[in-house]
Amino acid sequence: MPLSRLYASSRIGAEAHCNLGVAYGKLGRYQDAIEAYKQAIRIKPDYAEAHNNLGVTYLQTGDKGLALEEYKILKTLDAELANKLFNLIYK
Repeated sequence: MPLSRLYASSRIGAEAHCNLGVAYGKLGRYQDAIEAYKQAIRIKPDYAEAHNNLGVTYLQTGDKGLALEEYKILKTLDAELANKLFNLIYK
């Protein structure tokens, strides 16, 4: 079984994809980071950290609208993280 398939079948997979997104973001590979966060969210839709990181990455690419969509989702999952993202969007 390919490693990516194994990861996709578990909660650990969501965390692994989120961590991969962080690594891609640090390298400035924002599109790859976005895809990694989306995969983490596909595996675990209520993963607040992945939604937050996706929103921040959208901001880094200049897409305030998509960042706001992640804020809307995030506020139902983690109010504190949602407020931090909101403040980044409107600073």
